[in-house]
Amino acid sequence: MASVHVTRDITERKKMEEQLIITDRLASVGELASGIAHELNNPLTGVIGFSQLLLEKDVPDDVREDLEIIHSEAQRTAKV
Repeated sequence: MASVHVTRDITERKKMEEQLIITDRLASVGELASGIAHELNNPLTGVIGFSQLLLEKDVPDDVREDLEIIHSEAQRTAKV
């Protein structure tokens, strides 16, 4: 009685499957980050615009300093 034993090395296939799972997770994280960035940029655009409009008005120096800080920090945050 003879028998034939066949084995397959599925190491490469397993590696590819694991890489696909990692790629899918990274894509999900990217989509989440994109959505968060969009949600943050919407109100920041308003803050930047309104602070710029207020800076064009004649306001007391202490208020101007605060507005400049608000404006510059909102712009810095929008770049993130």
